[in-house]
Amino acid sequence: MKREEAIELAIENGARIQNFVTEETDILVLAPRQLDIFGADVRSRKLIKAEELRKKSDKIRIISEKEFLRKLI
Repeated sequence: MKREEAIELAIENGARIQNFVTEETDILVLAPRQLDIFGADVRSRKLIKAEELRKKSDKIRIISEKEFLRKLI
């Protein structure tokens, strides 16, 4: 799924989209390509920020694109 399609689908289902991770972020969706490319030692800046914020409040959920789609069905 292209990013634009995922954004449109999320907005149609009531999500508010951000291009960055903050303390207000509830969910970070990782695309399959991110999961394949980034291993335990190499992660995106968004993923690193989300993991840091999770340590503080455990509010942010980090999910795969498949899980994102399942939640919308």
